[in-house]
Amino acid sequence: LSAALLSSSPMALVSIAALREMAGGPQLVAGALMAHRREALDAIGGFAALEPYLGEDFELARRHFLQGRTARVAAVPALCTDGGLSVLQVVRRYARWALVVRRQRPSLMLSYFLFFSCFLPLTVMTLVTALVKDPYYLACAAGLTLLVLLRGVLALTARRAYELPGGYGTALVAALGGELVLFFSSCLAMGPSTVEWRGRRFHIGARGAMEALPDRTGT
Repeated sequence: LSAALLSSSPMALVSIAALREMAGGPQLVAGALMAHRREALDAIGGFAALEPYLGEDFELARRHFLQGRTARVAAVPALCTDGGLSVLQVVRRYARWALVVRRQRPSLMLSYFLFFSCFLPLTVMTLVTALVKDPYYLACAAGLTLLVLLRGVLALTARRAYELPGGYGTALVAALGGELVLFFSSCLAMGPSTVEWRGRRFHIGARGAMEALPDRTGT
């Protein structure tokens, strides 16, 4: 599911990079694997300046952007293995990601529901129109079908960029699976601005800044 979200859904980094080039703004970077020019990193205070932030890669990209710098997404994919997680753990991981987006760039959260993870709510609303015999339910169903088909095309394009195997059917299943993860993660991120990280609780403030909270025993 993690691989599906990052390789086949609209949240794939190659898709996000293309959107950024169209719209401008800071590039979304992958903090797990990135290279920096030393002078650019020093200009924003180095890694030490990023330590107070959850989603430090988001903050790093923002600071580079303010200095007129940008980042490039490599065309060559990187292999990342991170197995052994439950579905709930995967959802919670991306809920932290979405929470950083909500606290750092609140206006972007609306796009998570209207664009990046709209498949499930649109499906539910389309079914409702059919159940109540709305006169436009066939048009709604046609629109949903078109969306699903286009999601498959986008997923297949992204997966080919990442050199992943499989045809259109595989890409479509991965796209919808990844999108469902993102939808539930985004819903979870709309709750309290707190996370648990390696046994400790934090309040997530503006731009993802972390503030340690007392644990369950009050210490």
